[in-house]
Amino acid sequence: MPDDFEYRIFLRNEFMRAGLHGVIDELPQHAGSDLQSQISLFKQHKDEDLDEFSEKFECIHTEFDDPTECYDLIVRLIADTPAEPLFLAILQHLLCIRDDVLVRFVCCLFIF
Repeated sequence: MPDDFEYRIFLRNEFMRAGLHGVIDELPQHAGSDLQSQISLFKQHKDEDLDEFSEKFECIHTEFDDPTECYDLIVRLIADTPAEPLFLAILQHLLCIRDDVLVRFVCCLFIF
């Protein structure tokens, strides 16, 4: 496990974004004991890192798996800063993605 707390969060978020989020709760039912242990350890470290993150930023107590809570947190953190109009521009660009499943998929590939 990487020592850098922020790097661990980054890696964990990449795993979740790559598809683990949709299956992590179902995996233990179909996995052997080794995989069950790894999933349990993954979740335990996630909770520990969230506690450390909350301590680092005392005003932050949220669940990072919820897009609305993440959005609200970002808005609160950047309110009245130079980053606020940039964040708004990013959201406006995302809204411009055509309402076409294939186009949105390709746009997501460019973003991620």
